[in-house]
Amino acid sequence: LLLDYLNYEGKKFSKSRSVGVFGDNARETGIASNIWRFYLAYIRPENQDSTFSWEDFATKNNSELLNNLGNFINRPLNFLAKFFSSVIPNMTNMQPDDVTFLARVNGILKKYLTCMEHCQLRDGLRHLLSISHLGNGYLQTQKPWVLFKSVDTVERAGVVTGIACNIAALLGVLLRPFMPSFSDEIFKQCNVPPRLRNLIPIVRNDGYTICFLPQGHRIGEVSYVDTTPPHFLTGLPIVPAPLFKRIEPEDVKRFQKMYSSE
Repeated sequence: LLLDYLNYEGKKFSKSRSVGVFGDNARETGIASNIWRFYLAYIRPENQDSTFSWEDFATKNNSELLNNLGNFINRPLNFLAKFFSSVIPNMTNMQPDDVTFLARVNGILKKYLTCMEHCQLRDGLRHLLSISHLGNGYLQTQKPWVLFKSVDTVERAGVVTGIACNIAALLGVLLRPFMPSFSDEIFKQCNVPPRLRNLIPIVRNDGYTICFLPQGHRIGEVSYVDTTPPHFLTGLPIVPAPLFKRIEPEDVKRFQKMYSSE
């Protein structure tokens, strides 16, 4: 497999001229190895040259990992733990919106599998992130925190929450090649059975997602976020659990200075 060039802040990497960040430097940044794996896969130069940029690194970490992926993993698991005693409710009474959502997830999943089969890791990762983005939209549209407030719609809240928790478990599987320790954390929080912690069951199901967490399944201990009103029950953005750490603008400036020839 041939790859193109990866540049650094618009320049060529050069260890002799101290331009760029290298393997022996990565640890001193304090950024977890999973985050490095994520970003390097995200900018992988598969069909054209690409550039490592600290500003882009921070943006992708803060937007894709914290606000997109981390947010989606946290929301349904926390809701399930808080309002359903950590037990997956009955999901059989699905509505057309649920069927449409799952169909869209399966469509993206097919693209992910094709990319991974052809070693197109960058696009595979981006399809994965599209699923979590779709999941956030599903939660915002269905609003299980509102449905739970009425006895007439509690069952509906359970269906939405159960479906979303299953997609969180799916993302744990899809993340495995990119962020293995974060994948393990998702499996731990979802309490995914070991036999389902890989792509084999999905491949055997003709590339469609499976039910990882059936009715009655008890999830593990969840990394709690601020679930107090007004954030959680109104559906406003919640503070992600410490699965990821925000990279601040001052960090970007410090890293740019540390790993430049100036």
